[in-house]
Amino acid sequence: MHIAYSANIDRDLQGLYLSDYTDANGVSRTLLVSHMEPTFARTVLPCVDEPARKAIFRIAINHDPFYEIWANGEFEHSDVLDDGRITSYFTPTLNMSTFLLALIVAPKSDFACRPYRFIHSKNIKSRVCGRIGILTQLIYADEVAYQSLNFFNQYFDIDYALPKIEHFVVPDFAGGGMENYGLIIYSETGLLFDENKGSTLQQRRVTVLVAHEIAHQWFGNLVSPAWWGELWLKEGFANYMETLSADFIEPS
Repeated sequence: MHIAYSANIDRDLQGLYLSDYTDANGVSRTLLVSHMEPTFARTVLPCVDEPARKAIFRIAINHDPFYEIWANGEFEHSDVLDDGRITSYFTPTLNMSTFLLALIVAPKSDFACRPYRFIHSKNIKSRVCGRIGILTQLIYADEVAYQSLNFFNQYFDIDYALPKIEHFVVPDFAGGGMENYGLIIYSETGLLFDENKGSTLQQRRVTVLVAHEIAHQWFGNLVSPAWWGELWLKEGFANYMETLSADFIEPS
């Protein structure tokens, strides 16, 4: 079945929305961000937008060449269209709930990622992404993300289900973070940490937030609630597991 449809994009921090920021030259710029939980996927595409109704998503985005695309899957390849735009294709997602669908479209000149770090025994890669000017303040989050993923792989004895996991910080986001499969999205205020100036409280905040969202890759993503009445269960498990991971990473 092929369905042609249109959807609204606004600035209310839900579904697909526009996020404003100021670049290094003081110019106002915009990126496109997604936030589907709990029931905003239905505002973006036709779907059965319930947590128990899982599907495989094959994402392809048409965009101008000066934009970069991030999604749940890995970048697969791109085609150049007759009008100069690009179609970027991503590997299919796992069978997953609609609220975990994720997409970011951001200017290449302003956004980038730190290098991938590999969990060699599992061939899983992890990295953090955000505005180029704040990447140095994501070094600690990068380390926490790597250590937490390694910890949970060993603790659960169930490997993380995807070949990559990216942690992306954006200027405007509803809440601290969202555990989208393969592309976790955070608010900048939740993940930035200056190791020369930051407090112990700020360091702890970053540690538990990243660990919490990675724990959800098992509790909430791999195993999902049948309905939103069980939301407390996935959050409860993630809250518990974040403390175990944080204690492993920063026992002091």
